[in-house]
Amino acid sequence: MGVPLVEPEYVFGLRGGVTECVVHVDTDTVAYPAGSYLVLHDTASHQQHFVSLTEEATPTALAISPKRQYLGVCRAGDSAAVSVWDVAARKRLRFLSCAEMVSERYVAAAFSPDERMVAAQGGPPDWTLVLFLWEKGKVFSVLRLSDTPGLGPVSSVTYHLEDNGILSVVGERVLKLLKLNDKLLKTWGYQGGHNHNCQCQVWADQHTLLVGTDVASVLLLEEGELRAELRVTHPDLGPECDKKTSGEGVAALGGRGLGPRHRRVTALKVFTGGFLCACGPDKVFVFQKSDDVNEHYFQVA
Repeated sequence: MGVPLVEPEYVFGLRGGVTECVVHVDTDTVAYPAGSYLVLHDTASHQQHFVSLTEEATPTALAISPKRQYLGVCRAGDSAAVSVWDVAARKRLRFLSCAEMVSERYVAAAFSPDERMVAAQGGPPDWTLVLFLWEKGKVFSVLRLSDTPGLGPVSSVTYHLEDNGILSVVGERVLKLLKLNDKLLKTWGYQGGHNHNCQCQVWADQHTLLVGTDVASVLLLEEGELRAELRVTHPDLGPECDKKTSGEGVAALGGRGLGPRHRRVTALKVFTGGFLCACGPDKVFVFQKSDDVNEHYFQVA
């Protein structure tokens, strides 16, 4: 008689320290790591399905593909890797690793618009960005960001909405726009990233990138150039921060570290006609697109 197999019915909790730790797989299902499992929770029926993360023992980041067909799971360890899963089949398709990586972890990942490529941002000390052709299991391009003067921790990488050759990377004293040119990643556009402690980013449309900072503001870049800095206003956020902090480079930042937690823009979400801005641990603000081309957006709530 065989040993009966015991499987969980429900798993409670959420594993901390994972970038993008909750992702929407479809309109009803969210995926998140809990313990040694990836939980697929149906918010309508409250049923759960599970994917064992035994081989991804220490997950560090999740990434969902644009059509929500594939899920990337980054892991830490002696050999940092990214696994790509078929969400519907709950089947691992590929393990991806790069011999040029020095770091033992990837801190963020993103799928390209056509879902054929995965960008994985390595952690310290080298902060290496790796582009994988994941279906072939091959490294396509590598860029070591640690050569950037004044570089702080990198926290996010994202692809352009339509162009597979354009990416953006943000973090503390980091805001880099990157473009693929014959398999090489080259910087382009705005070169003042060392002036900002960036917390998050999202493409509002094919021309506009929004970047949240640690001083209750959102940077607006159009066609790669900084066009505006949108201030988040609320009595609990205190007076507007000194604008010198945002405009005089590393000397202005002066090694001050991140701004107070309640002033950090931690998430941005675009909707038709505007975007939502999470600032601090407990507040969400609404910005609406302006008819005035010089104003871009204005805060409504």
